[in-house]
Amino acid sequence: MTPELWASWRRPSQDEMMASRYHKAAIEALVPLLAAHRPVLCVGCGDGTELGYFPGSIGVTLNAGGLLPVCRQRHEIVVADMHCLPFRNGAFSAIFCKDTFEHALAPWIALNELTRVARDCILLATPDESWEHSPHHPLIPTVRQINAMAQKLSWQTETWSLTCTDPTTYCSWDLRILRLTRGTHANR
Repeated sequence: MTPELWASWRRPSQDEMMASRYHKAAIEALVPLLAAHRPVLCVGCGDGTELGYFPGSIGVTLNAGGLLPVCRQRHEIVVADMHCLPFRNGAFSAIFCKDTFEHALAPWIALNELTRVARDCILLATPDESWEHSPHHPLIPTVRQINAMAQKLSWQTETWSLTCTDPTTYCSWDLRILRLTRGTHANR
């Protein structure tokens, strides 16, 4: 570790450590759903951790300042808004969008953009409705609303819930998972 990096390091808070374990567990549970897809666009790639699970992936973020240095070195990062993605139609086999879609100011426009740049599959993982009063989530669309938007865009949805539990604190988080495909409609 360089002296500059050491000087800027700070001990993560308990909340940050729990969130980190939660994100890792959630990503590891979801990655197999996109195993057959390359390239993957990670929309809202956060600190870039999820990029390591998808070789050759590209990350989209609003703020590249929060990325881990190793992610900047190994992956292409594009600073862009999910409401206006700078990619051609069908540029990616799949899109991975975890803990991001609920931040959309205009979910219809954001979903339209995701379906425009995806060829085969979109994996949305959003918090359940219990987070709807958070000031950081302007609007958390319901599963029914996302299904209706996807169907208007000629995409089919498969939905289920995922609960991630931190083994050290036994705290758990519930995610709603929506896999959008150009295939058949199913609910689990």
